[in-house]
Amino acid sequence: MVLFTSSVMNPINSERIKLQTITLTAMFLAVIVVLEMLMSSIPNVQLTVLLMMVYASTFPKRLFIPFVVAYVILDNFTGIFLVGSFDPIIMIPMTVAWLILLYATKAISNTKWIFIVLFATFFGFLYGWIYIPAHVIRFGITTLWPYFVADLPFEITMAISNLVSVSILYKPLTTLLKDLQSGKYWKEI
Repeated sequence: MVLFTSSVMNPINSERIKLQTITLTAMFLAVIVVLEMLMSSIPNVQLTVLLMMVYASTFPKRLFIPFVVAYVILDNFTGIFLVGSFDPIIMIPMTVAWLILLYATKAISNTKWIFIVLFATFFGFLYGWIYIPAHVIRFGITTLWPYFVADLPFEITMAISNLVSVSILYKPLTTLLKDLQSGKYWKEI
């Protein structure tokens, strides 16, 4: 009987996921949620997009869905001031938006840095637009234009936040995470 193993079987394709990768994923998820909570008093100024993009650039795609689902659940339950909610009308577009970010980042992660920065900036707008169908379902089509106009300053803020954070921190954090994954900073026990 095996009590502890250094890897876990992935039931989808029977490849092993290293315990180190699972541990880093859990740590990354915790950092994202805590940072988001700490920065929640400043609307749409965040490091979540940056950290999600770094994660997508360095981790395998088969972890994206569990990672995003865990993040969305934690984010919705912790919410602003730890009130939390479970609202599928919000959780579905949120999940879709983060999955688009992760898969698109993985696809462009080996391109020129400027494309990564431009995509991060554009995502500030895309994230807000993805919620439009949910808003229309909840409040009706007549509120679409007021919603769009009211959300635009928040989209601009998120785009600028993404532009600045990804421009400055994407390369060094990606390098650091790749070094962690390679075992550069890990000691054998």
